[in-house]
Amino acid sequence: MPDRVRTEVDEDKPGRVIKFPKKRELVFYYILRKLFREGAEDLGDMVITMSPIFGRKQSKTVIKFLLSIKAIEKREGKYFVKPIEDFLNEVSKDYVLERCKRNRRDCKHLIEKLEGP
Repeated sequence: MPDRVRTEVDEDKPGRVIKFPKKRELVFYYILRKLFREGAEDLGDMVITMSPIFGRKQSKTVIKFLLSIKAIEKREGKYFVKPIEDFLNEVSKDYVLERCKRNRRDCKHLIEKLEGP
């Protein structure tokens, strides 16, 4: 199974692939967050802005990945980059949940703390 595939959570079968962003994807995300804080009309604006740094093909690939892990979301006809804290909270919660299932441990108290305010 490729490392990019994210499957649905299945209580009976641990082993869901959790894809934590690589350094390149985190840097890309950070730059997008700084440049497009008020949102972008379409994804092409993001690709054109980032292509001098990362190249057009790489920019499209990373934006597609960020959409798949919900770091970029569409609201009111515009694309918004989530705040870093929300993004990392969501990614780390999924990761911890999967690790607990894989190791057959009860981590409900930890998940509740991650979901809290």
